[in-house]
Formats: sequence, structure tokens, C-alpha cells
Amino acid sequence: MIKNITIIGAGNVAFHLCKAFVELGIEPKQVFVRNRSKSLPFAKMGVELVHNAAEIGNSELFILAVNDDSIADAAALLPAGDALVVHTSGSMPCEMLKDFSPNYGVFYPLQTFSLEREVDFKVIPLFIEGANPATENKLKELADLLSDSVIVSTNLDRRLLHLGAVYVSNFSNALFGIAHQILEENALSFQHLVPLMRETVEKAIVKNPLAVQTGPARRNDKETIAAQLNLLKNRPEEKEIYEMLTNYIINKYHTPKK
Repeated sequence: MIKNITIIGAGNVAFHLCKAFVELGIEPKQVFVRNRSKSLPFAKMGVELVHNAAEIGNSELFILAVNDDSIADAAALLPAGDALVVHTSGSMPCEMLKDFSPNYGVFYPLQTFSLEREVDFKVIPLFIEGANPATENKLKELADLLSDSVIVSTNLDRRLLHLGAVYVSNFSNALFGIAHQILEENALSFQHLVPLMRETVEKAIVKNPLAVQTGPARRNDKETIAAQLNLLKNRPEEKEIYEMLTNYIINKYHTPKK
């Protein structure tokens, strides 16, 4: 079992992984936090923080919990050797780490993370990949402690899952933001939409989302669509998004199949 872990990074993924390990009794040996202003959440957990690359010591496993475009730079900071080195990206291949250690891989939790939000790692799908069977087995053994859903994956699998995640999380949240702004500017509470949001997600979980689509575009209700576009006449960006999604739904459900 891997017991000696160093986390490189101070973002949301780094924080929640560190917290999960601490709660399991596997306190990371070190957490590398280059920006000292981000130290406090980690310091509260009592882990050893280092701020200079020269202070990074040897470890069994280095977890690079950094942005995709910082992975290679983060790996270059590590002590030379054959320790396990993994990144936490859903879209980057594990092979990008092959020049830094013969034992490399991926440790990707498929979830959106925020410092102020608690998460239950047990229900988060954790996708892993290893450069060799020994590495993969060690990563799986560790992942099994964190999550009840551990999946050995390929880079293509993770890229497709990450694409799906962008649609269901990032894009949907942007749409929530549009609705929030429109209602707030008109002295209406966004909370009125919360039951609808919950029901929409619940239906999408238990049914095929394509089968439970509703709304004016699904009905091809041109009168309602025109009225809502008129409400957006002074919001060109939001109007463009409305038109694009409306046309997509109409074409999906009302274009004759060839």
C-alpha cells in the first residue's frame, strides 16, 4: 500500500484529495504550494507545506494536481527517480509523464470541486491508468480506499467523459448563470427555479435525457419562442444562445428522418 504521498498543487482538486487522504489516516508527506496565499486551507489540516521546489523530498507517489498546461512544468520540479508520478487531468494522456519516471499514470476524480463545498469521495468515479501493471495495481489499491467506483481507463475514455462533464456541468452552470442574472435584474428569486432544476437532473439520471425533453422548442411552439426572443432583444449574447439551443432542439425532434 502506498503510504508516502506528495501532492503538487494548491487548487480545488489538490485540496479535496489532501483532505480525503487525511481523513483516511494517510497524511500526505508534503504539499507543494508555490503561492503562499493559498496555504491556509492546507495548514488547517496540519500537513507539511513546502513553497520552494528545492524543498520537495522523495516520495512513493507524486500527485500533480495542477492545471493541464502546468503538468509538465510541475513534473520537472520533482526529484529524479522511479517514484510513481500521476496527474489528475481528464483530458491529458499519461504518456506525457514518461520522461519524468518509468512509473507514471493518471488519477482522475470525475467531479467539480470547490473549496467551500464538502464532497463524498466514496461516490465520485475515480479513473486510473498506469504505465505498467505494477503501477496500475498500486494506483487501484489506493483509489479503492477513496472511492467505491474505481475504473481502469484509457485516455480516449477520459477525454470523452471530460467532454460529457463539460456539457452537464460547465455548460449547464453557465445557463443557470444566465437565468440567475435575468431574474435577479428583475427582482425575481432564482430559488423559484430550484425545484425545476432538481427535477430536470433527476429525470435525466433515471431516463434517457433525449426521451424526456420538454419545453417550447420540443413542442416547436413558435409563438412562445418568438415572445421569449423578444424578452432577450437587449441581451444579444443570451439571445444568440437561446436561438442556437432552440434550433438544435427543433432540428433534433422535428426534422424528418432520412
